[in-house]
Amino acid sequence: MNGFENNSQCVLEYLALFQALSAEEADAEQCLQMWHTILEREQSSDGVQLAPPFLRRQFQLEERDFLLAMAALALEMDGGLRNTFRRKYALALPTIEYGLQLISPICPSSCETLAELAGDTMLCGLLLTTAELTSYPLERPLILGRTVLAFLTGLSMAEIPGCTPLMADETQWLPLHERELAQVESWQAFGMENTLYLCAPAGSGRKTLLRRACGHVVWAKPEELSQFSLLDQDHALREMAALATLLDAPICAAPDPDRSVFRQLERLCRQYGGPRRGHEFYGRSAAGDAGARHGAPY
Repeated sequence: MNGFENNSQCVLEYLALFQALSAEEADAEQCLQMWHTILEREQSSDGVQLAPPFLRRQFQLEERDFLLAMAALALEMDGGLRNTFRRKYALALPTIEYGLQLISPICPSSCETLAELAGDTMLCGLLLTTAELTSYPLERPLILGRTVLAFLTGLSMAEIPGCTPLMADETQWLPLHERELAQVESWQAFGMENTLYLCAPAGSGRKTLLRRACGHVVWAKPEELSQFSLLDQDHALREMAALATLLDAPICAAPDPDRSVFRQLERLCRQYGGPRRGHEFYGRSAAGDAGARHGAPY
């Protein structure tokens, strides 16, 4: 079985799969074979960076939740798929329920499906919310956040309001604050389960220290987030949690007087920030010598 030559080829195969699944008389056996072929080609694509399998591994998505995420991608890419949904249901936005119907030939729903999707699954962290919140879990919109959409379609990073990614590079770091660096590296190695406070004056190199220890860092700006509406705050924070998981990076920030943004950010990171990694916060601008210490979350 020949592997995929590039990410675009892989994504187009998923689009073809969901076009087949949405047909009036979908051939369940053919669709299942298409799914297995995609999986085999992904496994045969040695040395090629493919976003869909990376997303599945990084977020540890079950087959159903991964297929729902790819259904959301297909609906975003293909206006015909969206129009099919609108004709059937007379609704503007595709729903999780519709996604479950689409993937049923590959992954049939069970009695536990509703209860599982009513909780805080990793899938929920990939999807946007709307102002019109529904009390029915299956009626939630099946719309990917911009972070995951940009990654799947172009292996790129979307611009997230209130956030700046600090990327690792080949800079030759000066050997400063080696003791503190070792402390931060220890925090990073043990999964960042507790909040890390770096206490030092502004300009003393706290961001540099974090990048040296962790590589990539997602830098949140609570002072900007606090000016957003609650819905826009929720969207931005969800995007940050998704980006941190894709980059395998901590979310960091300097605290501001409005601790409500911190609490919301912490909650979303713990719910949707990826398995085995607690994306925590970086804090405190204070006079005195640079230092690192562990502490309880905000």
